Amino acid sequence: MDELLARSKPVELKAPIDGVVIAIPIRANEALLRRPGEKVLRRAGEVVASGEPILAVAQVQPSEIVAYVGEAQLGQLREKMPIELVKNTPPAQIARSEVMFVGPTVEVMPERLWRNPAIPQWGRPIVVKIPEGLKLVPGELVGIRQL
Repeated sequence: MDELLARSKPVELKAPIDGVVIAIPIRANEALLRRPGEKVLRRAGEVVASGEPILAVAQVQPSEIVAYVGEAQLGQLREKMPIELVKNTPPAQIARSEVMFVGPTVEVMPERLWRNPAIPQWGRPIVVKIPEGLKLVPGELVGIRQL
């Protein structure tokens, strides 16, 4: 095995977006909740199976928001529906946008969106375009209101 590693050559990876590599830490007992590309951290020299995620790239200037619709609102949102985005961090902003995509299934929401960190919450993912002029940082939380 050491001989094989000694013969290996570095590989250049190119992302389809401009961005920065971000760490995605994994915590014990979360394997069942992990989706591809989330909560995975690979180290230099580690052997990984083909197709396994090894890192994540965050856009410097995000172009879309992934939000989750709770079970109570499942039937209320549809593609092309106008919505309002509310940014509460300074500088506070409100902007109009629309739902670009509604996911086909209900799935576990990211942990930081759970009301109680000990109880997983489920929701249907939606994708919303970030309108021009709304300045967000990747990972920033925003409110969404139906118009």
